[in-house]
Parts: sequence; structure tokens; C-alpha cells
Amino acid sequence: MLGSTFPQLRSSANDEKKKLDVLSSRPKHYEFWTTMSLTSANKAELKSKLSPWIKSESDIWGREDIELALNRNPDVERGHVKLWIAGAGQLSAQLHAGIWERSRELASEVEATMSRYVETGVFHRASEMLDANKVLVISGPPGVGKTTIARLLVAQAASRGFEPVLVSADIDEAHRVLDREKKQIFYYDDFLGSNFLSNRLDKNEDKRLASFIRSCRQNENSLFVMTTREYILRQALADYEELERVDVHLDRLIIELDEYTRVERARILYNHIFHSPHLHDSEALTQLREGQAYLRLIDHPNYNPRLIEFATYTDPSLRAGVPADFAAYIKAVFDNPDSVWRAPFESQVESKGQALVMLLACLPGAVSESVAYELINAAASSELCDASRPGDLERMLRVLDDSFIATSRDGAGTGELLVRLRNPSIADFVAGLLVEEQSRRTALIGSLSYFEQAVWVLDSVRDRLRPGEIDNFDRLVGDALLKLFDRPAPNFGLRFVGLQSRVGWSYSSPAVRLLALQRAASVSAVCRESLSTALNELTTAEAERWAKSTEDFDELACAEVVDLLEAVGKESVPEGVWTAARDLLDELPPSAEKWDLLNRLSAEDANGSDYLGRHSWEFESWFNDLLDNSLEYLDLDELEQARELAEFLGVRYDEGLFESIQTELAGRADEIAEHRAEEWRDRGDQSDDREVSAIFDR
Repeated sequence: MLGSTFPQLRSSANDEKKKLDVLSSRPKHYEFWTTMSLTSANKAELKSKLSPWIKSESDIWGREDIELALNRNPDVERGHVKLWIAGAGQLSAQLHAGIWERSRELASEVEATMSRYVETGVFHRASEMLDANKVLVISGPPGVGKTTIARLLVAQAASRGFEPVLVSADIDEAHRVLDREKKQIFYYDDFLGSNFLSNRLDKNEDKRLASFIRSCRQNENSLFVMTTREYILRQALADYEELERVDVHLDRLIIELDEYTRVERARILYNHIFHSPHLHDSEALTQLREGQAYLRLIDHPNYNPRLIEFATYTDPSLRAGVPADFAAYIKAVFDNPDSVWRAPFESQVESKGQALVMLLACLPGAVSESVAYELINAAASSELCDASRPGDLERMLRVLDDSFIATSRDGAGTGELLVRLRNPSIADFVAGLLVEEQSRRTALIGSLSYFEQAVWVLDSVRDRLRPGEIDNFDRLVGDALLKLFDRPAPNFGLRFVGLQSRVGWSYSSPAVRLLALQRAASVSAVCRESLSTALNELTTAEAERWAKSTEDFDELACAEVVDLLEAVGKESVPEGVWTAARDLLDELPPSAEKWDLLNRLSAEDANGSDYLGRHSWEFESWFNDLLDNSLEYLDLDELEQARELAEFLGVRYDEGLFESIQTELAGRADEIAEHRAEEWRDRGDQSDDREVSAIFDR
């Protein structure tokens, strides 16, 4: 026990001796382990107390003995999550204090879940696959634990010296902070977005994502973890050429989290109940033991760790005590998962709290307390909620914390309070609420303070509205986009605060914001009418900035420019804009990304063929050098892209060398596929009712 004294340990040894003396079957070997530091005299006394079971003082293990053994056998520590997660045991904090200090918010969040976390085969397979492939997609239905597994992988990497970097909304930002000389693990939660099926990826983001995946695979210092919902991933792989082309590798990295065994399900349910601050006595577990009610819960078709967390931790009604019929209560949560947020939101949260939750749902990350206060004032001015009074925000944060929102202190040095949604399903609930209620929807659009919020409302709500509601919605959102276009994004505090690398929101650059305007105009005649003039003026003004500051544009900034020009179309872009874009690309060093951008720009530009032809000699030199020297850094899709452009430009290359490289890369892909198939072979169910009963009957 942490904090125990040696007299207490000596007393425990006496109790242990009594248990050993009455054993019917004598153990062949016995060792005594403790996390307390022990002197030689301590060990001698314990040996005497535990005689004749302890044969030698070497069979008594103290803190230093355990640490030395773990240092000599790192695979043991790595194989048991709770040895290296800070907070679950003090050992990790001691061994990895430097890393945890730099990522203390991550450590805090992982620590908060560790008491109820259950080590499953899923985590260990995920860890092995990430090490082997450098990139991992964790796929599964909402609420099954994707984020928990991903955070633990990030925490594990941090314990090995990797710097965690959170990607909040766009892969371009990860490109910008990638440092090939530094050990980094990138974490992209919900990387395709919850609104992918209605909105799809921004133009060519699939190519940039594929490019970043390649970069991570090619660099021994980079790891990349993504989470997504399984049905969204399947649709993305079907719809996007670039993701489909890297699918040779990507689909080997998918872990489906709907595979918990019955024993794992039972442990998850038990741990949540046992460690819940609201269910600290044994009443809830006693109720579940009656008639083995727990079996009906772990076998329920809607069994879901997120629903269990709600029913044992975050449901505001738990503050009044354990429900009279706990088994019926948790079954009702499973039976009606949509009611998890609706019932407490409508009946237990006042209007100002509701407004704060809805406006936070429109933002991609945590915001400072001052921004949250601004959101409440904006909501009151548009009648989304009652007028705000001094102290309202502080009171709402206390009421909503750990149910609808989560708060933390900025670890980057300011100590400012950061506010965010408790989990992503709340944003899904808010989107559904806005679809259903026109008055609330109108008031919320009038309350928007940031461009990012207007984009979220457009993407999350529009395609789910009834036909008669769309024109008015488009008019309101189009006005909001224009009004907020020049408003700087709030300083989003990231979920992992205190890191050296802090990745921002994707709508920060003018080109990306213009692309969002263009997307709105392309889906709505009403938006097109109100935005077309402004779009042309803003695009021309942006081109003037390109011409003045070419040195500020890297490959990713140039990609944003090309994305915008492709979306606007050649007829709407003045020649001066094309000239400025060409000048930007001319400044880039040779790379696969540069040639892809040149090719795309030339396809839209009336003078593009001549322009691209003038660069063919440079491409020829680069491509042949790539074939001669870069086999270990290539994959099949990158190789094929380069070949297609080579043939388009008519450049010469060694076809025999190309085919041999292609064969080598295809062989690698087959090896990965076979390894993946072996991992899943003969898994089978590992449990029965007796094992499950043993968990709840202890």
C-alpha cells in the first residue's frame, strides 16, 4: 500500500504467514514482493517472520529490486499498462518524470481513467501494430473506446521519449510541425470528422493525408495514431482515390474495437461501478449479483463503454444516490442510448448552460475561460439564453464539469482555465437538436462568434434539414460566414496542454477560409448569390499577398492555394492570380508534392501545359534520382504517381529499374497482409459464464 510504514508491512507479513500456514497444498516456492523500500535489516526481519516459507532474503523483493528488474527487462514494463501510466502506480512517475512534466495534461487525463481501465487484447495488438507499421488507424462504432486506446498509445510512446502532438482538425498542421530529428507521436482523433458522410474531405486533403502517412512510415522518429468511426472509414476508402491507393497498407492497420470478449466486457462494467465516486458502496454491485443481472448487461446488443461511463460517472442524476433498481437503470441506458444526453440536457441544465454546450460543440477544441464568457454573452444577445449575470459562467462550469464539459488548467505556463466538451458524442447530440428545432437553430446562428463555428453548423446541419428549411438556413449561414471571415480564430487550448508542439485549427489561413466559402457557394444557390462577388474580391486580394511574400509559403501553404484555385475554377480566376500561384510553386524545392501541385495547377491554368513543360527537365532529374537512391522511402502509390507524370511529360527513365522497384514494393505489401492475417487467425471466444461470475462474485 502506498504510504505504508515498515511496522504496517511487518503486520501484513504476519497475516500472510497465518494464511500460508493453513494452506492444504504446500507451495514449492514462495516470494514476498512490496513496493516499499527495504534495508538489509528489514529483509532479515521479514525472512524471520515468514519462515519456513521464505528460504532466502533474495526471495524478498523491495521497491529497488523491482525497479532494477524492470530496467533490465523493459518488455515486462511495456507489456503491463499500469506499470508505465502515471497515477496508476508511482513507479511510472519516477521513471519518466521528465516526459510527464512536458505532457502533464495527457498524464492527468490518462490517470483519471486508469482506475477503471481494463487491459484488453485490443490494446496490446494496437501497440504491436503501431511499432511495426508506424501508422495506426483505430476504427470502431461511437463510444467503444477508440479515444482511450489512442491516448494510452500516446502515453506509452511518451514514456519512451516521444513528444505527443495533437492534430486538431487538418493534417496540414501536422506537416508543419513534423521534425524528422525529433521523436514525435501524432494523434489525430476522429481524423475523417463526424460529418464526413455529408461534407466529405476538403479538396485534396486525401492526398495530403496520404503524404503525411508516407512521411511517418519513412521516418524512424515518427509515429501516427488516428481514430475514426468504422462506417466513415469504409466510405472514405471507397470514395477517395488517394486513400484507396494507400489502402494496400491502411486496411492492414485497422483495429475494430467491437471485439471485446465477454470477460473483458464484464471487467469494464465491474471496474466502472467499483471505482465510481457515486457508487462507492457495494449496493450497485449487490443488485447486479441478484439473479446474475450482470449477464444481461454484458450481453446487451447496445453494450458500450461510453454508455457505461455515463451510467456510472457522468449522469447528473447519480448525485442524488444509487438508483433504487440499479440493474434496471443501466439497462434503460443501454435500451435508449440517444437519451443519454437529451434527458439531462433538457431537464437538468439551465438555458445558459445549454447555450454554452451548444456553442462549444461548434468549436474544434478547448477554449479559454475568457472565450467561454464571450460565447455566453453572444448567446444572450441573440436570445439563445437568458441574460448573463456576474458569476454565471463560474457557476455553470461547476454544474456542467464532468458531465457535459471538462475543464483543465493550461500547462503551457499561463495556468488559464480551459473548457471543452466532455466527449464527441455531445456534438453529435447538439447537431441533431439543431436539425429538429428551427427556433434554436436560428438563435444559435445569430450567436456565432467565430468563422469555425459557422463552418461547423453548415457541415453538421444542412444536409439533414427538410427541403423547406434549407433556403433560410443558407441565407443565415452565408451571412455569418462573411461577417466572421476576418475574425481571428480563438486560441484553442489543445486537449494535451503543456506540449512543445501545439497544433492549431485548419481555418487559420485566408486560402482555407476562402475554400470554405467556395464550398458553401457550390452547394447552395442562395449562398452562391450572396458570396460570389465577395469570393472574387477576396481571392484577388489573397493573390496580391502571394505575390508579395513568396518566401512565407511552404508546400502546404502552396497546396492550400492550388486547392482554392481548383475550387474556384479557371473562368473565375484573373490571369494575375495564376501568375502569383505559379511564382509560389517555382520557389519550392523539387519533391513529389511539388510535381503533384504543378500538375494540378496546370490542369486548371489555360497556359498550364507550356508552364509544366518548361519544368520537365527538372522533373526528369528528380525522378531518376528517386529511382536510383530512394527505394526504402517509396511506396506503391507514390511510385505510380511519379510514373504517370513522367509519361505525361515524356521524360526518359529506366523502365526495368522501375519494374523491379514496383515488384519489391508489392512484395512488402503482401508480407504485411500475411502478417495481419496471422494476427487474427484462431482468436475465438475466450470466456464463459463462470469466468464472468467470478469477477462479480468476489
